[in-house]
Amino acid sequence: RQMRSVAQAMSYNAATGLYIYRPENINGNYTANASLRLGFTPKEKPFSCVVNPSANYYHSVDLISPDGIQDAQRSVVNNITASLNVRPQYTKGKITAFLQGNLDYNYATSQRPGYHTRSTFDIHYTFSFTAKEFWKGLTAGTELTMYHRRGYDDHSMNDNHLLWNANLSRSFGKDKAWTLKLVGYDLLHQFSNVQRTLNAQGLTETWVNSLPAYAMLHVIYKFNKRNKSQAQ
Repeated sequence: RQMRSVAQAMSYNAATGLYIYRPENINGNYTANASLRLGFTPKEKPFSCVVNPSANYYHSVDLISPDGIQDAQRSVVNNITASLNVRPQYTKGKITAFLQGNLDYNYATSQRPGYHTRSTFDIHYTFSFTAKEFWKGLTAGTELTMYHRRGYDDHSMNDNHLLWNANLSRSFGKDKAWTLKLVGYDLLHQFSNVQRTLNAQGLTETWVNSLPAYAMLHVIYKFNKRNKSQAQ
């Protein structure tokens, strides 16, 4: 239990139009969680699987100004979340492939005036494939992830995005110390610089000053240096 969390309070002077922001201690934040991890790896078999269910309860207390003019008021939001992660994997020789499914459910309630109860789902599933040195020393990998969001009051957040990443690399030189690696991220141009998500209290909007989709060539050099005792 966090008895002395710090919240950002705001007060507004209507006569001068001046906003004053100040950190204030606020009590009442606490969390509870439970999780389970199950792994299945049959002997001498290329298949394995991991199942990870979890549940969380978060009693969130903060200070907010509903209309940006009123002084900061105490806001209490109760969040119940449940998650399930399932990942079967196949590994044999130079080939590794896996499927991964994630389901996240969030139920949030509050007595705060104007607060709308939230019941949202975030679902994404991934297919990943890697082939090591499959042809003339080349290693290739690709990853496809489909994202779904449902149940949000802001209908623009009930969206679907397909993320495709791929890479191609080759090591060379003595002890294969040098590696050239070409990486392509978000090849389908599905993601934006502006990300809208929900935290424990409500909606947040984040602007990221970076390229969502890009290609990059990496030049990597690896070396090992032994100390004198190891050399002897």
